[in-house]
Amino acid sequence: NSKILCLIHKNPSTFWEAAALDRFLRNKLDILFSEYMRKKQNGICQKCLRQVGYAKLQVSHLFGRRYKALRWDEDNVSIVCFSCHLAFHESPVEHVAWFIRERGQAQYDMLMARSRNSGKDIDRAALTLYFQ
Repeated sequence: NSKILCLIHKNPSTFWEAAALDRFLRNKLDILFSEYMRKKQNGICQKCLRQVGYAKLQVSHLFGRRYKALRWDEDNVSIVCFSCHLAFHESPVEHVAWFIRERGQAQYDMLMARSRNSGKDIDRAALTLYFQ
């Protein structure tokens, strides 16, 4: 991944420069993904269905952001208010149960299988263009 970033972005000369560039691109993509997903929801929390407005919505990952293959996957997130997001974190079992009720066992199983992928082959440049 760092080798690809070196080639694309003016060849950072050290591993540390490439790692810093990787963090910058990841953070930029996180911001774009959050904005994209929250705009699609029109200010409504998917769990409690309250109208809270765009700025108060949060992106809640079923499989956490450390799962790189799913970090920017629309199927892996719910757009919820702060209270519902907090409830998901306090009770991960309830989060999974809610997800399965809302989207089905098949989608959960598909995400579970995809979570095992390392995510090293993700094309961040393509995702950035898509979410803009």
